[in-house]
Amino acid sequence: MRALISVLFLILPGFAQNPWRVVTINVPGALETQVRGVNNYGEIVGFYRPSASVCLPEMVANPQVPTCGTRGFKIVNGVLTKLHVPGATSTTITGVNDYGDLVGFYLKPEVGCPSGIYHGFVWYHQNAIKRLDFPNVTGFCGSDAGWTVPMGISRGGTVAGTIWDTYNGLPAGGFVWKEGVFHHMNVGWRGGCTYCNGVYGMSGMGMLVGTTWYTLEQIPLWTGFFKQARDEDFFQMTQDDTYTTAVNDKTDIAGYGPYGNAFFAKHIELNEGTNDAKEVQPYFIPLSAGMATYPYAMNDQRVVVGAYYNEDGISHGFVATPTF
Repeated sequence: MRALISVLFLILPGFAQNPWRVVTINVPGALETQVRGVNNYGEIVGFYRPSASVCLPEMVANPQVPTCGTRGFKIVNGVLTKLHVPGATSTTITGVNDYGDLVGFYLKPEVGCPSGIYHGFVWYHQNAIKRLDFPNVTGFCGSDAGWTVPMGISRGGTVAGTIWDTYNGLPAGGFVWKEGVFHHMNVGWRGGCTYCNGVYGMSGMGMLVGTTWYTLEQIPLWTGFFKQARDEDFFQMTQDDTYTTAVNDKTDIAGYGPYGNAFFAKHIELNEGTNDAKEVQPYFIPLSAGMATYPYAMNDQRVVVGAYYNEDGISHGFVATPTF
């Protein structure tokens, strides 16, 4: 289904402190909308919660991984196309590359599990859908072994994401799927919490960002990370939990702290040194689209997309363009 979508341009107050031009994205008729991916051609993707959507109350809600029934969408040249995996009861789109390949996860009823099982997927631009299931991850249906949740796809077709702990609403290990093989990631582990990390974003060239339980400056917190090949950098925003969710090929990053206080940091690898423990921390620029703002992806033009919440308590998608 295709339709023209109208967007509202909002110039945020406090320009000197928050130099972003923000466009709000709401899918017509939807209860909630989140924008989750953007490529270098300005195509954006995400998901919306329709009016008949049902949430799973036994699970912990988290802005990263929705537990409500959703439908996917893409917007190309101002035209909205709604997307749904055939036979699925819920489709969540979380990323897009420059070819228009999409990633996400879906819920589909199966034999022995009428309520459905969650599976990750790649939806290629040729319109073929490939299911992605990390080994021994059941996709729920009475089990708390987790879901396979892809978060990004590179230009070369490598997929990265998170094994999601459905019981606690927390990441239980990142993964990379390359050339048909899954690789389990354990970034930054320093005792006490094995596989307590997740990959939340991927650039076109395959650079990764996410969060991990990590002790930085003797303070164990959820800590943002950047990973390129063997280089791994860790950082906390104001010594608090930090979730890094977006990265581009310029090594700009974006993410958020507690309560949706979003940030952007420019070209963090300019601070790269010979000793990671002594690297200069990124300079965090605030990014606000609402009372609580959650960036999820960014292209090489530093256009950031995500979702925000206001007093209404529901999510609205946004596209933020820097004016600096």
